[in-house]
Amino acid sequence: MIPEMKWRELCPGGEYLHLAEVKLTAAAPAELHTHDFYECFLVQGGRGRQVTAESEQMLNRGELHFVHPKDVHGFWGSASDPITFTNIAIEASVVQRALPQSSTLQNNWELGQRIRPVMLTEKQIREFNLLSEDLIVGPKAVLDADYFLLALARLLRPVLGVVTHAALPEWLERGLNRALEPVNLQGGVARLVSLCGRSPEHVSRSFKLHIGMTPSQWVMEQRINLARRWLETTQRSVLDIALECGFESTSYFHETFKAATGQTPLKYRRRVVQVQSPPRTSGLEGHQLG
Repeated sequence: MIPEMKWRELCPGGEYLHLAEVKLTAAAPAELHTHDFYECFLVQGGRGRQVTAESEQMLNRGELHFVHPKDVHGFWGSASDPITFTNIAIEASVVQRALPQSSTLQNNWELGQRIRPVMLTEKQIREFNLLSEDLIVGPKAVLDADYFLLALARLLRPVLGVVTHAALPEWLERGLNRALEPVNLQGGVARLVSLCGRSPEHVSRSFKLHIGMTPSQWVMEQRINLARRWLETTQRSVLDIALECGFESTSYFHETFKAATGQTPLKYRRRVVQVQSPPRTSGLEGHQLG
């Protein structure tokens, strides 16, 4: 009989959250089990595998897994390179109350679907780890559990708004989200294809089918979106923004940005500043002249 972990035994003090830094070797695995609470865990490094009632999958750094209370799973590590991950358990009623408010959490914690990972970007990994660090020393009341779930849902939103689709292949969704990082956008289509892990021809066909544009069009759209955000929110020079977004020259950046927005980068920035700045006054309001 598969053992079931109980929340009251895990948190006898009435906490609503539980955090554990786990390190497993081949000699000390976590055998198959189930539980009456929700879990998510982020793979931090090492080598290992997760075994469920239906399948077995290798664990890779940056994967965030969601485990439903009724899921059956276990872990086996490596003797030479132990698997390490951050595990966060949440009391069931808190998660059940939050699920209707977030399609992201609802889709990942859906009962009956295969446990599959969400591949986080480097930025998302850092944010998740900072969020976890707060849980180590902070209180673990119901309010803290609510805050964690809200922050997790926000963290998982694509950085620049990748449009997900019910039929979007997992490898493509993962590649799109990783390609949104500025350092990957600099690499252009070649980097996008590499992150997708498929042939250029396969990636191109899938883009036309699921995204409705070519990979090069998608990359250019994301570069322009990133440039607009930096023009709106920073004082970085146009040259720096152009290079950071992957444009080889400012002239090409100007040409492409104007074609996409109808304005040059500098005019776009000035317009945003004018909209965001309060109108100047003479200081004479309320006084009668003459």
